[in-house]
Amino acid sequence: MSNTNPARRLAAIVAADVVGYSRLMRNDEEGTLSAMRALQTDVVNPTIRVFGGRVVKTMGDGFLLEFPGIVEAIRCSIDIQQKLRDRNTDRQPRHGPDQCGIPGKFPVRVQPTKRDPDLSGRPGSR
Repeated sequence: MSNTNPARRLAAIVAADVVGYSRLMRNDEEGTLSAMRALQTDVVNPTIRVFGGRVVKTMGDGFLLEFPGIVEAIRCSIDIQQKLRDRNTDRQPRHGPDQCGIPGKFPVRVQPTKRDPDLSGRPGSR
C-alpha cells in the first residue's frame, strides 16, 4: 500500500506585490510592463537565488516566493526592497514624483507545505 500522505515541511513564503500597479498600468502600460520584466530579471530572480529561494508563481504585479527558512526570506525581502529603493532613486519621474519606479511590499509568513510545486499546505487545496 502506498503512502498517500505527502511529506510536509515548513517553508517561509513571501508574497511580493507591486504597490499602485493599477495606477502605473493606467498611466503607462508599456513602460510598467517593461519595468516589471526588468525588475524580475535584474533584481528579483538573482536576489532570490543568492538567498536559496525560488519563484513559485508570478501573477502580473506580484511574485510568490519560497525559502527554506524565515531568515533567508527576510534577508532577501530586505535586500530586494533596498535594491528597489536604489533603482527608484536613480530614475526620473514619468508621471509625477510618486511614479518614478516600481514600489513593492514583501510580507513573509511561515507555513507547513507539501513537497510539491504549488505550496498548498493542505491536501486537496489549490
